[in-house]
Amino acid sequence: MVENEDDRVVQGMQGLFAQWERAKIQERFRLGKMRKIKSGKIVGYVPAYGYKYHVKTKTKDGYVEINEAEAKIVRIIFRWVGEEQISLHEVIRRLYKQGIYPRKRKRDVWSKGPILRMLRNKSYIGEHWCNTTKACVSQKRRNNKKYSRLKNTSRKTRDQKEWVKIDFPQIIPNDLFEKVQHRLDKNLKRSKRSSKQDFLLTGLVRCPCGRSRNADGPKGKKYFRCTDRLNRFPKPRECSIGGINVMVLEPLVWSGLVKLITSPEIIQEQAKVWLSGQRDNAGQENDDITEQLALLQQEEERYAIAYGQGAIKIDIIQKLQKDLEKRRTALLQEQQHRNAQVAQLPEIDPVELAERTSKSISELDLKEKRFVTEKLLEKVIATPKRIAMQGNLSVAERSHIYLRNEDRHRRAAKRREIDTV
Repeated sequence: MVENEDDRVVQGMQGLFAQWERAKIQERFRLGKMRKIKSGKIVGYVPAYGYKYHVKTKTKDGYVEINEAEAKIVRIIFRWVGEEQISLHEVIRRLYKQGIYPRKRKRDVWSKGPILRMLRNKSYIGEHWCNTTKACVSQKRRNNKKYSRLKNTSRKTRDQKEWVKIDFPQIIPNDLFEKVQHRLDKNLKRSKRSSKQDFLLTGLVRCPCGRSRNADGPKGKKYFRCTDRLNRFPKPRECSIGGINVMVLEPLVWSGLVKLITSPEIIQEQAKVWLSGQRDNAGQENDDITEQLALLQQEEERYAIAYGQGAIKIDIIQKLQKDLEKRRTALLQEQQHRNAQVAQLPEIDPVELAERTSKSISELDLKEKRFVTEKLLEKVIATPKRIAMQGNLSVAERSHIYLRNEDRHRRAAKRREIDTV
């Protein structure tokens, strides 16, 4: 209890010294952690899926090693997204069907968040970054009325110069990781949340200067214009190449794609590539399933040994065996399904398929056309006089197909008239 002014002054000074001491302790902890991190040591690490962290002992510092059982699942997920280019929903469906559960097993179904963080995590290519964020005051608290003892409840990304890199055991090859990042970036850019209007070539049109082009202008007069004017604002523009009318560019690109994908020669070549890929993928997945079945057999043997030694009771062993049998049945069904798909691969007649493709293409709506365009095209480099499409149609002679339309304007367009060639 404060009895007089002297006691009040002493108490205030004690409080100030306590705050100062607390700040010094926090700073010493931070400096100590930074010295350890910069020397290549790991401090208090919660291992990502695929890794196992061994805590520090008296004789050895903490270290990370690969958890082979989890690392195999990580490689499968990266291959699904990077090579087969499936969606995250399809990844979740396959994991559930094969009986692959999250690490903590609070649920038997994965969610998109952990999978997306896994696919973005550079630790899997041997680059683990520390000191990437710092605590800060939350700008949008969920409950401003409730008292919070901690004020810095949010995180803020530090400047990249402050990041510290630690070498990690590598699980994923660099080229596969880059494929996955490219796929995720493409999905984000073409997401419906990133565009206000629907266009056939959203996110695909590029300017010869290297920048992207976005659709701009009033309704009915949209032009794909270089984003240099936006990126350099308020500085002067560097790119002076004019825009391309959306109503002109999109029909030209679509007609060029239709001509390519209805060509019997290209269809025959694509059929060979597709059939070969299906067989290779099925063989790889069969090998993966065989290894998982072998791991389940080893797990069942360990349970039997533990039961024989009296380490676990009969009701527990029955529950574990039931779970094992469920996972084994799911794997066998998936293996049978893949084998049946490979056995039913059709013989393709390119001429007949070209005719059926032409008929189907004429009935597509905008959403379906966009799906076809995004699958086949990487980018469209366009100017008012030239269009170059770069895509993913593999043929015998070349790895890419380029379509160039020269001199789009054959004559001068009259007022309020669009020259579509």
